[in-house]
Amino acid sequence: MRITITGASGFIGRYVLNLLILNGLDVVAVVRSKESISEFEGLCRIVELDIFNEGCNLNCYQILGNPDILIHLAWGDVSNIMNLDHFEKQLPLHYNFLRKMIESGLPSVCVSGTCFEYGNLSGRVKEDMIGHPLNPYGYAKDVLRHQLEFLQIKTNKSFKLTWMRLFYMYGYSQQKDTIFSQLKQAIKDDEVSFKMSGGEQLLDYLPVESVAEKVTKLALINKDIGIVNVCKGSPTSLRSFAEAIVKENNSNIKLDLGHYPYRVSEPMSLWGDDAYLNELINLSVQKIRGEFN
Repeated sequence: MRITITGASGFIGRYVLNLLILNGLDVVAVVRSKESISEFEGLCRIVELDIFNEGCNLNCYQILGNPDILIHLAWGDVSNIMNLDHFEKQLPLHYNFLRKMIESGLPSVCVSGTCFEYGNLSGRVKEDMIGHPLNPYGYAKDVLRHQLEFLQIKTNKSFKLTWMRLFYMYGYSQQKDTIFSQLKQAIKDDEVSFKMSGGEQLLDYLPVESVAEKVTKLALINKDIGIVNVCKGSPTSLRSFAEAIVKENNSNIKLDLGHYPYRVSEPMSLWGDDAYLNELINLSVQKIRGEFN
């Protein structure tokens, strides 16, 4: 089985790539620059390529190794969820790339979605709930999923689709503008206080290592899974999340709660129902045991 992964040098991609290699799989990592994942040199095939250029789209499936499964984690400017480029520029590029891959013979694709697709919903959310995205990033991802579902109908389900709705991730090498990275940096710089919102948001936080493990297991199932929440399944307040980081780092930094207003483009309360995820993970574990024993 050959697996190609786009966005291999990204926040999640590096962890997923490492897990695929550790599982002894035939992996093709797609990056814009080989230097970005130089530590993986010799452990997998690395393709240096802009997947959106015209040449790639003409023969992308062959260029990327004729994979059995594509894990599509690539997406730009994720930290700026209000950027209109998400649906004005990125959405058509990603759909065109995936459509060309599928039309060329790709049998299975796993795409990273986002919990922002739930939009105006709050509390525990299940995969079959219909929300209205509150920001361009969530909207673009939601439209891309619909496009791929319509493509499945048009092609009589010629390909399997797994749509992984990722919730709130954190960990090493995360973007600098996230609260996790900013607070860690403030602690490192011996700042006296850290400015943040009131911290009452109830959200689904999961370390990136755990997210990568779940993404990898979902991909290896290699079935037409549809939408699945990749989450912890329970909420944590942003304040508690920040306090835990302070405690773990033995810091005396003071949280300046209420300095910033709450964002209208993000929910105050959102966590995933993980029942379907756990069912699939159990299936994945059984399958892996059967194949490697």
